[in-house]
Amino acid sequence: MGWKIRAENIATQIEGVLTLDNRISVKAKKETLNNHEVAADIMDELFWSPYVDSDRIGVAVKNGQAALICPAASRFATHAAIQNAFEGGAKNGVNETHTG
Repeated sequence: MGWKIRAENIATQIEGVLTLDNRISVKAKKETLNNHEVAADIMDELFWSPYVDSDRIGVAVKNGQAALICPAASRFATHAAIQNAFEGGAKNGVNETHTG
């Protein structure tokens, strides 16, 4: 799902693009990870992201839904963190709670 969102973001940043109809379909992975494994994978994605400060972000996962606890950040950094959460395995959405 993260790759779908990333493709959409890249396409919308191209000069001259006014609207976008993203028809990319996503197949679910057959392997099912537990909440702890998904949280660890999301933290790994955040760690390698050049756009977010992973040391300042907390992650909790319940039933495939990720919650990101992070300080106030730019809209771009917040969106990058959400992408990272999907790339790490969040399946049922991502909630963000901003502090500071």
